[in-house]
Amino acid sequence: MKKVLALIMAAVLVMGLAACGNSKEFVFIINEEEIIRKHVDVFGFIYCMEHSLVPMEDLKKNYDDGQTYEQHYKEELEQDIIRTVLLNKEAVSKGFKLDSELKERASEKTEALIDKYGEDRLKSRGVKKSDVLEIFEWKVLGDYYADSESESHDVADTAEKTTRAEESDGNGDEINDDEINDNNTVLEATDSDERYIKVFQILFPTAKFNDEGMVSTDKDGNIVRISSAEAEKMKEDAENFSELAKNSDDIEELLKDYPVSVKGMERILKYDDLDSEYRKAVDSLSVGDVSGVIDSKYGYYVVKLLDKDDEEHGKIISDYENKIEINDAKEKLYDELYRKYIGNNNEYRNNDQWKLIVIDNYY
Repeated sequence: MKKVLALIMAAVLVMGLAACGNSKEFVFIINEEEIIRKHVDVFGFIYCMEHSLVPMEDLKKNYDDGQTYEQHYKEELEQDIIRTVLLNKEAVSKGFKLDSELKERASEKTEALIDKYGEDRLKSRGVKKSDVLEIFEWKVLGDYYADSESESHDVADTAEKTTRAEESDGNGDEINDDEINDNNTVLEATDSDERYIKVFQILFPTAKFNDEGMVSTDKDGNIVRISSAEAEKMKEDAENFSELAKNSDDIEELLKDYPVSVKGMERILKYDDLDSEYRKAVDSLSVGDVSGVIDSKYGYYVVKLLDKDDEEHGKIISDYENKIEINDAKEKLYDELYRKYIGNNNEYRNNDQWKLIVIDNYY
């Protein structure tokens, strides 16, 4: 019996020592996922492949606020590892799986990394092709999950705004107190795409502008203006230019006969942002027509209408705004996961192992 107990105790001791040895090998433990040096090396190669980095000899140079490029890159690498692990783990817990398209995407990225560094380079760090594929599969599944969650939030938000709009009189003019969000901002009540117009716009300024093209203001924030006599001359010039432009095929050529302060340029403008005078003038024009003089706080405008509804630009703006909203939702999701699984706990990182990670190993 004593011998049996001794053997059991010895076995427990060996297992304990082995467990202690393994625990010292991890670099991160994120939501119970142990990230060892091999994983970090793969993340490092991926980071350097996907980012434009300074030359290796510049790594020690200052990046910002006393931080070197090397320190900045390593900090970003850590955040990338945390983000990938948290999103992938959450995706798996929610039942998301890699379909054939996602697997193909991960495989293509793996081949690209192998082509860049070569299998021998990776093997020298103990990294196999299967290790690279594993991390890329984490990444694509986590990204897919984050995109899915963000897009669903965006759809829900749009549906909420549409519902609120339908509860008004249909044109967005009447918005009651219930249509104020938590930030006390009035929600837009619109169920249509926003309209953009394209014009060639000439400004005969009555406000003064500095060398950078910004409006000059006094110490009280009021616009600095030219004299009354000069302003009257500007108005006359604008009226004269409008009449000439209506009978000219080259509106830009006409500008050469006016002071350098009078500037013209092609502009794409959001229709809803135009003031009433400008909008009224645009509404009266057909494509190719030139307006009369439009009074504004900066001077006198004359415009030639080039496009009443620039749908292509409107789509670009809409796509950009949607992308911003989705990215914001993704950041919010990541922040929630970070607070849940890491928060103020600094024990997720093995500092003894992390200090051995050097960015230039992955160049």
